Amino acid sequence: MVSIAENSLSLITSVPPTINMNKVLVGVVVLTVAAFTIHRASPIRLTRNLVAAIADAEKTYLEALEAGVSNSELHTAERLSSLQLKVSTIHEATLCNSLSYRAAFCAFLKGHSLTVLYSIREVREFETHIEIMKESHLRALDPHTVAEAVTRAVSLRRRRTHFPCSKL
Repeated sequence: MVSIAENSLSLITSVPPTINMNKVLVGVVVLTVAAFTIHRASPIRLTRNLVAAIADAEKTYLEALEAGVSNSELHTAERLSSLQLKVSTIHEATLCNSLSYRAAFCAFLKGHSLTVLYSIREVREFETHIEIMKESHLRALDPHTVAEAVTRAVSLRRRRTHFPCSKL
């Protein structure tokens, strides 16, 4: 019985390896990189970033209106509305595709991730445009009004960050 095990072991060790370990390692690395890329560029993950970006843009738009920048000066109410509609449509499509792995993977292969990335870039450009208009509007105001607006903003920040005393 010992001779059978020795014979089997000698047969296994005498067979030349047909699979090169370097090829296996390269395959594992390629699969890992592909899985990481698909995860990072998945439409559901990117859509979360898109929804957060449009919320930030809306907040910036409202801050600009509060700072005294007029709607006619911004020319952005229509642009904001169209971006909100676009984000809503993309979010709905992503949610529908996320119901199954197959649909999500097909959407990824069809370039849905690129559409979401392009929309994120559009929303961020819109937000930057609003911030630029707000800053140029504040710079154009007289110093007394700017100082009053800054004082009001500082007092609002203090009010938001004020927490009741707690025992440490």
